Amino acid sequence: MHTLSELGPRLQTIANFVPPGARLGDIGTDHAYLPLALVADGKITGAVAIDVHKGPYQSALNAVYSTGLADRIDVRFGDGLEPLVPGEVDALVLAGMGGVTILEILNNKPEVLHEVSTLILQPQGAEGRVRESLGSRGWRLKDEVLIEEANRVYTVIVYMRQEGFTAAELEEKVRWWQDKVLQSLASNVEINANSYPIPNADVVKYSEITRSLVWEYGPLILSQSRRLLVRRFDENYQELTHQLEEIRKGKPETIGRLLQDKTLQLKVIKSIESILLATP
Repeated sequence: MHTLSELGPRLQTIANFVPPGARLGDIGTDHAYLPLALVADGKITGAVAIDVHKGPYQSALNAVYSTGLADRIDVRFGDGLEPLVPGEVDALVLAGMGGVTILEILNNKPEVLHEVSTLILQPQGAEGRVRESLGSRGWRLKDEVLIEEANRVYTVIVYMRQEGFTAAELEEKVRWWQDKVLQSLASNVEINANSYPIPNADVVKYSEITRSLVWEYGPLILSQSRRLLVRRFDENYQELTHQLEEIRKGKPETIGRLLQDKTLQLKVIKSIESILLATP
C-alpha cells in the first residue's frame, strides 16, 4: 500500500489534509502506510514515523526499507513526541487513539509542538475535550469531517496556527445551537407547563448539555454530513437509552439525578437532530 489511491477512506481523508511540502510527524504510525503513500506521491518532502509498540515499529521499518524510501522516511521507536527534536516536523498526524491520549502526547513535549503549524487528529473518544483544549490554547479549527470505513464512523479534525476558526468564533456557533435547542424545547407542549416555557434551572441545564454535545459532535461537522451525523445521533441515543435501563436497576437513592441527566441528554440530542434535519 504505497500510493494515496490505495489507502482506505480514513487514511485518505487524513492524507488530503496534510499540507503539500510538509515535513510530517506520524505518531502511532503502525505500518507507516500514511507516510509511505504521501512520500511516494510526492506530496510531502519527508516524514518521521513513530510507534511505541515493537511490532508496529518493526513493520513500519521493514515497509520503509523494502520500498527504498528510508532516505525520506525516518522510522523511530518511542512514545509520542519524545523521539522528535524541535523544528524537524511542521505537521503532525495523531490517528486511531483516544482523545485524552492525544492531548497527553501534545502536552508532553511543548518545544516540539511549538514548531508545528498543522495538527491532523483522528481521536477515538473525547472529541469535545480535544476541541475545547486546543481552542483554548490558540489553535484554530481549520476543518473537521466524518468519514465511514468498515461500517464505522470516524472523526478527522484539523487545527492550524494561522488559519481557521478561533475559539471565540466557535463559541458563537455553540451559542447559536444553545438558542436553537431552547427554542425547540420550548415549543414542545410536554415541557410547556408554565407561563415561562422552560424553568430557569432547566434552561441552564439544557444549555450546558447542548454546549457539551456541540463540542463533542463538532461545531463545523454540525453543518455538514447529514447521513453520518444522523447515524451518530442514533448511536448516541441507543447508548443513552441503554444507560437509562442500567441506571433503573440501581439503588433507588442514587438513580434520581442520573435518570434526570440522561433523560435531558436524550431530549437535547433529539432536538439537535430535528433542527439539523429541518435546516435546508
